[in-house]
Amino acid sequence: MLRINDIHPDSLGELRKRPGEKKLNSEWVELINVGTRSLDINKYFLVNSTGEGFSLILPNRDSIVVAPFQSVLIFSGKPDSPDDGPACFLTNSALRLFLSRDRYLWNPEKDAAYLYVNKRAYLQDPQSYIDTYVYKRRAAKVVITGED
Repeated sequence: MLRINDIHPDSLGELRKRPGEKKLNSEWVELINVGTRSLDINKYFLVNSTGEGFSLILPNRDSIVVAPFQSVLIFSGKPDSPDDGPACFLTNSALRLFLSRDRYLWNPEKDAAYLYVNKRAYLQDPQSYIDTYVYKRRAAKVVITGED
């Protein structure tokens, strides 16, 4: 059973990028197989609260198998190293996928993610998601005590 474990929007995007360059890999979503059997997640579909989404599809591969309790990290950008594969690689027991986007996907203030078994399920019934994850940025808490 695949679940959305965490979303990390690039809330500091403007501070992290070099002039003219976005740091899209500071934004990611983590999925995890919480089942006891391996799971083929090929063609699963993830969408944000504005309806912008993506399917988990790798070029020249018919499957993306995730072992029990293995996580999948999906980065918005491209691999940081040209030696890394264009779409995915394994490291520290986590499968890493890169969307190779040219802009951010997640709203850093407030957003939601919805997971579907495929894009068709989403198009036929947006309420048929198998998991959802909602987040809101937490403001820093400032305490004024009146003491020096």
